[in-house]
Amino acid sequence: AECKATERHFRIRGIKENKGEDIYQTLANNLSDYMQMTEQEIYDSFDLAYRVNSIIATKNNLSRDVVVQFTTRKLRDMILSKSYSEDLIIDGNKVIILKETPRKILRKRKEYKEIVNFLGKDIRYRWEFPEGLSFNFDGNRVKILNIRQMQQFLEENRPSDRS
Repeated sequence: AECKATERHFRIRGIKENKGEDIYQTLANNLSDYMQMTEQEIYDSFDLAYRVNSIIATKNNLSRDVVVQFTTRKLRDMILSKSYSEDLIIDGNKVIILKETPRKILRKRKEYKEIVNFLGKDIRYRWEFPEGLSFNFDGNRVKILNIRQMQQFLEENRPSDRS
């Protein structure tokens, strides 16, 4: 149910917060220019928009993320697609558009922390849905879809401490 609910969401990071701001108006103005649509079309496609409280944002004096929920997936997908090739600028700042990932999946991904640390920053990987990850290792495409496969891969490929 949570996966179904978040398929119409995305998160925008980097919109400056102002007292008494109207986040709907800010988003409608900027997304209408970005998508070459009218403000009314954007407004009509909004279901919900709100700022998310975050301990990290508060500690580091950063703006809180904005979660936007659309009435359908179509506009959300169009904006996400465009964000890969063209930056969205709001109030002179480049903002980051992120796909919203359900908490259940994020918790599952924590179980793969060991292999993510093993891969480090040198090996790019891609999360599989609903669970697992895939990557290239020693010229081969590797797909790990459960914890047992991860443990087996690490046993076979982790440098041994025995000399």
